[in-house]
Amino acid sequence: MDSASTNGIMSFNHKPEHCGHVSGFVNTQEEQRVHIEVRQANGPQIDGITMEGQGHRSTLREVMSNSPGWSFGPFPFETRVYIKITHKRDGAWVASHVVGPLTVDKRPERNYPMEFRSQTVISEDLDNSGHEDCTVTVLEYK
Repeated sequence: MDSASTNGIMSFNHKPEHCGHVSGFVNTQEEQRVHIEVRQANGPQIDGITMEGQGHRSTLREVMSNSPGWSFGPFPFETRVYIKITHKRDGAWVASHVVGPLTVDKRPERNYPMEFRSQTVISEDLDNSGHEDCTVTVLEYK
């Protein structure tokens, strides 16, 4: 894990010409909300969504379409993915404590030329320090 944040925001680079797919799940009765922004590196937002979920081992769902995942790209330039995780406490959305990203790379091979990178962010809604309340994974591939 690279870092931790108490403001609920984690970000990482996304390579040019690579597609991205976002999915996640929750494991708590607290409502969880994930805002995802894709920005040009050091530039404006070019895409984004909001996903929500609640319950034990429940899938995050896109708010607008109820889809269990979201795909973006490819873009001809480097982008930066921002993930903000919040949870509902006493009727208000509060920033979760987030840790990550945990990065796993799969380099191209002669017999399997696809390249993958998985970046996972985990969060804690500050109740039990378990960091299993909301898990978001961005799969980058080309």
